[in-house]
Order: sequence, then structure tokens, then C-alpha cells
Amino acid sequence: MRIFNITWGRAQVTCLLRNGIWMESMSFEYLGRKFAYFSSAGTKGSIMLMHGYSFNSAVWYEIGLVDALNKLGFKTVCLDVPGYPQSLNKLAIDENGLVGLLAKMAGTLQRPLFILGSSASAHTALKFAQGRQGLDGVIAVAPVSFRGIKPESIRTRALAIWGSNDDISPPYINADQMQRIPGARVEIMEGAGHACYLNNPKAFIKLISEFISVDK
Repeated sequence: MRIFNITWGRAQVTCLLRNGIWMESMSFEYLGRKFAYFSSAGTKGSIMLMHGYSFNSAVWYEIGLVDALNKLGFKTVCLDVPGYPQSLNKLAIDENGLVGLLAKMAGTLQRPLFILGSSASAHTALKFAQGRQGLDGVIAVAPVSFRGIKPESIRTRALAIWGSNDDISPPYINADQMQRIPGARVEIMEGAGHACYLNNPKAFIKLISEFISVDK
């Protein structure tokens, strides 16, 4: 990863070159701290994306998800999850604080509004969705835990995606928890592992695109 500070008019813009992909870093202030995130423009709705523990926001660019969502007209907000090893946000924040940060960010975004979390971040996305007004859908990718989650309190549309070969969060153990969310949809990607989007990006992007494109 290489970081460049560029002057654009009167603004100072931080750009990152991650694995050959240019990403413009922005910041959002919450509880007296600034949190880095990456965003792209869109006018038909918004989606917040959170990566898993071993990744950072670049993964959504690398697999083509950000580009696909942009073509659908969606604004993407990719948060580098605080405290994760590859994140720009090195200082961790507890999950309640992270939910608060997401809520404040969501208040600035156009609806329809969706949130996607992968692995450990999927738990945060589900927690964020509990009893949430103004959220049009939650996508949980291979959630590793449902501790403290009350599925019945999630009243928005919900999609869960697992790889059939996930040995970290096996779908045969966790999918029943997701199905307790009223109307939840569960998809299993055959032959894929825990980071199922890496095994078959095209199929993964198709599932996300179809989910956010359906009218409520």
C-alpha cells in the first residue's frame, strides 16, 4: 500500500494505491475521532460495505463489487473497519461504538440504504439492523457469530451468503439463525470457502445486485 497526499484546489486529498487500485480516502468524524473510509458517487441509493478481519476496503474494489454497484447507480461507502490489521483505522472501537458510527454515517446517505458486512463485520451489520428505522436491507456474508443478535427484531429485508466449504462459519451450523429473521433469504455458494466472494466474484456480485435492485 502506498499513500499519496494530493492538493485539489483548496482541498487536501489522500489517495491510496492498493494492489494497483487507486482509492480516494475520506474521513468521518465521530466521538472526537476521524475514521477513514472510501466512497464513490451514486444517485439511486446507498450501500455501506464492511470487510472481514483479514482484509480492508480494497477487497470490494478488487473483486469488482464497487464498480458493479456504481453501474447500478448506487453510492458506495467502504469503511476500513477500526482495529482490523489491514485497516487505515488502526485504533479499535468497541462494537457499540461502531454501530453508533454507522448510524451517524447512515444519516447522511440517500435511501434506499443497505449495509453489508463480512465475517466478523457481518455480526456488526446484523446488530446495526436490529430495530433500525430507515434501513432497506442487510447483507451478512459468512457471519461468524449471532451472539447477542435477536433475529426477530430485524424487520428489514435480509440476505445471508455462505460458501459451502466454509470451515470457519459452516452454513449448516449458522444458517438456521439467519432464517429466524422474518423473510430472510439464505444463499449457499457451492465450492466456495469462508471468503466466498474471492472464489466466485461474479456469482457473489450477481446475488448482491439482485438483492438491492428488488423493490420493497
